[in-house]
Amino acid sequence: MNRTTPSPDCPRSDAVLARFLDGDVDDGSGFALVDDATLRAHLQDCAACRRQLQRARRLDAVLAARVGTAGRGELDPLAQRWFAAVTAATPATVAAATVAPATVTPANVARVAVWPAAALLVLAVLAAWSTWAFAAAERRAAAEVCASLPATGLPDTGLPAGCRSDVPAAPTAAAAVPLRQASVTDIEVAGGTLRRRSRPPVEAPAPDRRLAWRTIGDRSAPTEQRLAALAQVTPPRAPLPTHAFLDQLAVLAGLGDRGGGERELHGRCLALVRGDALFQQQLRSALQLAETRRGAPTDTDLAALTVAARLGVPTLDAALVRLMRRHPERPPVLAAALRCGARAVGAADLLLDVWHDLVARGEIADTDAAPMAWFRHQPDHVFDEVAAALAQTGSSPQRVRCLLALGEASGAPTLQLLLDWLQRGSFLESHAAAFALAHRPRHELADLAAQCQDDHLLRAALARAGLPATVDWLAALGLDAEARALLRHGSFAEFPRVAGWFRGTVAALDD
Repeated sequence: MNRTTPSPDCPRSDAVLARFLDGDVDDGSGFALVDDATLRAHLQDCAACRRQLQRARRLDAVLAARVGTAGRGELDPLAQRWFAAVTAATPATVAAATVAPATVTPANVARVAVWPAAALLVLAVLAAWSTWAFAAAERRAAAEVCASLPATGLPDTGLPAGCRSDVPAAPTAAAAVPLRQASVTDIEVAGGTLRRRSRPPVEAPAPDRRLAWRTIGDRSAPTEQRLAALAQVTPPRAPLPTHAFLDQLAVLAGLGDRGGGERELHGRCLALVRGDALFQQQLRSALQLAETRRGAPTDTDLAALTVAARLGVPTLDAALVRLMRRHPERPPVLAAALRCGARAVGAADLLLDVWHDLVARGEIADTDAAPMAWFRHQPDHVFDEVAAALAQTGSSPQRVRCLLALGEASGAPTLQLLLDWLQRGSFLESHAAAFALAHRPRHELADLAAQCQDDHLLRAALARAGLPATVDWLAALGLDAEARALLRHGSFAEFPRVAGWFRGTVAALDD
């Protein structure tokens, strides 16, 4: 074989050549374990092995043709030429080889010339006999191989000489069936047995997940294109690599609610992730890392907080509460993540749980109304959940927190709920309702000035809200600038004292 000879296509080609070209091999070669029946069956099915065997036999035939041999008709002229050459060279040769010229006679010359010619004749006869014996062995081997092959109905071009006309086709039904391609199966021969192993089907290449999520996060792309990219994304079978997880996390955190199409896309993305347990596991790990990190949060920390808040998974909510406990300055980020309205259920409960947890740990005071800002600009369904929690809870501090949270709502139902609790609530709860009323939109409070009568809590709430109708009340009180600032900007803890100024028809300073 040379550099232009292609490599065998079948791993069994060496065994076929060793058995059917070289004859019997010794046990140390490794091919003695393969029986003849197995190799014949394989040679019948494998076009590559037949092609290799045919090529090897043709090569042997060419090499045998190039050997220096002579036929019977060529021996006599060759012998005559050699005898003539030897006879012509005999006198000079003998003269150079002897000391006494008188001893050179014709008889001696004849004897000297006979021996080289006889040796040459013997060599020629041996070469002719070896050529004839090799050709006979070639014909017998070819006949043996071809006899083991059934008729295939294929043309005999390129087959050994004994396989073309002297081997009759077997009259079987399988003669018209074409041979299978060798590339369909892998053939393994071991211990004299033949086993076929089907190759696994080649799966279609999966779409690029990172490219799909980048298309989803491209706000300049049409919504239809982003939805089409989302349809190609399937839950992974293994945890995502770090770079792919961070890309997906950044895209989810950047989704918004500017239009109906974007809200639909955002909802579908979150629904896909809610069914992806592997992604949620990686997200919990990111939240744990953010919880243990000291100093300012990274972009990944903020993205993990945002996505976890919008998913609404109980295990992620618990992780968020632990994160807020370790970093009490981050609840505003949590509240901002919920304002897009992507989370349909549980947003109010999550914010109230964080509020309660920080009060229980002493991070904020029980009467601190600062967490009211967490509920500012939240969707309406969040305040529906707050109202439901107010009706169901048996804890007075929790009712106070719910009433304060309703101060950031809008709409007639929640406004009437605050008015009811202002009338019938306990001392702290009624003051919480009045304090919350002061933070409601001013257009909702305009009609309440005529209903004040002698309700000092309602008057205090309207005066804190800065309604024009309360100017005369403040003038009658004679409040100085410091008292007016306390009325308008005081904390909830100071509000009961300020509300006492409005008791009776004419109030006086409580100094």
